[in-house]
Amino acid sequence: MLACGISIILQYMNDTLGQFEEVLAGCDFLLQCCGRATCLASVYQMWSLCTNALYLFETMHWPNQPAETRMHITTPEPPRKLSTILRAEWEPSRPRLGLALAALVRFKAWFLENFDAVAHRDTLTIVNDCILIFATAVDLVELHVAAHPPDHAEPAAATASSSTS
Repeated sequence: MLACGISIILQYMNDTLGQFEEVLAGCDFLLQCCGRATCLASVYQMWSLCTNALYLFETMHWPNQPAETRMHITTPEPPRKLSTILRAEWEPSRPRLGLALAALVRFKAWFLENFDAVAHRDTLTIVNDCILIFATAVDLVELHVAAHPPDHAEPAAATASSSTS
């Protein structure tokens, strides 16, 4: 299954390399933040597919250069809850979730146009699971932001400047 999935992703990468870098960045974020929990198994499989495909892509197109793709990822042990993405230290990485989700949705559309869904159901299952996980993560972030709007410093600054006048 891994070889078939890598082959499919390599075909797609020939036209849309940047999109898989977005998927890889989203997978990196979730795995580094939450670890390899069973519920994130498809995210790890997608990370593995993308990493291996990107590594092969680099070695095929630049055979005289060392590949820059990281083949290992550090994850927390024990794994953490998905809600860990809501911690303040992970805030700068949260936009990766939406970018990865959009890239996966585009990849799925291309996949269904070019491959038999039954013959390649293992790869399609990974993609569908990842879309669901990323959509859930994006929803969690949106709910968190709605419930905890950022503090705006402008009113305090305006009050400070008006009191000095």
